[in-house]
Amino acid sequence: MGRRERLCVVLCSFLALGAGPAGRPERLENWPFVFFAGITGGRVDRTVSLVVDVDGGYAPGSIGVAEIRLPDGVSLVSGSTTIRTNFAASRRPHTLQIKPTRTGHFDVVGILRVNSGTSYRDEVDIELPLEVRADSIHESSSHFTRMESVRGGQRYRYTREWLVPIDSSDAVSEFDRAGLIVKPQVVEELAALPSWPRGAAVDSLAFMVVVRRDGSVRDAVLAGSRARITRGVKDEAVAEVLKALKSWRFQPATVKGRPIEDWLYVTAPVPSLP
Repeated sequence: MGRRERLCVVLCSFLALGAGPAGRPERLENWPFVFFAGITGGRVDRTVSLVVDVDGGYAPGSIGVAEIRLPDGVSLVSGSTTIRTNFAASRRPHTLQIKPTRTGHFDVVGILRVNSGTSYRDEVDIELPLEVRADSIHESSSHFTRMESVRGGQRYRYTREWLVPIDSSDAVSEFDRAGLIVKPQVVEELAALPSWPRGAAVDSLAFMVVVRRDGSVRDAVLAGSRARITRGVKDEAVAEVLKALKSWRFQPATVKGRPIEDWLYVTAPVPSLP
């Protein structure tokens, strides 16, 4: 059979399923998805192995379907581009034989859909850029182009730190290697943050604000663990800050000039308990 170079693509999803955020932002303890890619060689008009591994920390009975889309200029020699995974069963990596038929830049696209029950679905899109030369194949860093979840009819975007509610699907990811997202900016503080008595002991706390495409605030929450952070501050003071933040107007986040839904941190002083 001769020497075959291996192109290894790993699509993995690791997340703990809970009751869900019920339409509100939820803090993520870990990045929910992991993607690895590696090339050990290859060249134009030579068959290479594309190895796909799908895994995840899903409930028993969850089904994942990964689809690999090869661009024009990269042909399928053998194997299936659709991989179906039962996360409760033992699994083995899936191998396709592919062949670049000409030199140039190509993007191998991976699409993963996971259904866990009747009201929970994860949707992940990734790209693996390849530069095919006459004597070699070189890859750029693989990256996510979309990471979303639908829970109880509400759509969310996975970010580095939060599961953020959004109104509609969008091909946006904080993990995009190009770093295309321009974060929201404050335009108008319609309600000022509360002021506290002179000399009062205050803590500077971070609040997470979700901004819609039109610049209005969809939601605001206290960042981090409420039980830990608010142990020494007044709950009514936190509520006053949240009420003010929800009235603010922002310049929405953009990708290539196009407004998108996104989030940011705003820091505000909150008095400590005596």
